[in-house]
Amino acid sequence: YKAYSIRLHSVEEYGNIIHEFDPYFNFRATEYLYHNGWARFVTWFDYQSWYPLGRPVGTTIYPGMQVTAVFIKNHIMKSMSLNDVCVYIPVWFGVIASLLVGLIAYECTLECNSDSQILIVLWNIVADEKNQIGSLSSSSSSSLSSSSFIVPFPCTAFLNSFA
Repeated sequence: YKAYSIRLHSVEEYGNIIHEFDPYFNFRATEYLYHNGWARFVTWFDYQSWYPLGRPVGTTIYPGMQVTAVFIKNHIMKSMSLNDVCVYIPVWFGVIASLLVGLIAYECTLECNSDSQILIVLWNIVADEKNQIGSLSSSSSSSLSSSSFIVPFPCTAFLNSFA
C-alpha cells in the first residue's frame, strides 16, 4: 500500500495529467499507436517533434511502453481512458517492482526482516520515485520492473543447485 500511495502523490495533488515533455511525447506516441495500429506506427514520421526537422518515430523509439499501454487499454482496463492508463502505468510498475525486489530479498536470505527492510528502502528512494510517479515517463520505470521480473530466475536456479 505504501509503495502505491507514495507514487500516487502527484495524481492526488494535480489530477490525472501528463506533466512533462518526455511523458507527453510518450503519450502522443501511445495515442497514435492506439488510433492507427502497429503498421502505421512503425512508419510514422512525426512533424511536431524535433521541430522543424521532424522525427521518424517508428524507427527511433523503443515502443515497449506504448505497446503495454495499448494492451492494457484494449484488454484489461477497457473503461479507462488512454490518458489515465498512461498516468497509472508507472505507479503499477513501481508497485510490481517493489514486490518483486522484496521477493528476491526473501529468496536470497529466507528472512522476512530483510524482505521488509528492502521494501521500506525501495518505497522511499527518491530517484526511484521520480521515475515512477504518475505519468508515462521514460523507460526507467519499466526497466526496473523488467529487471525485477528477470533477476529472480537466475537466483532461484543458483539457490536450487545447492539444495
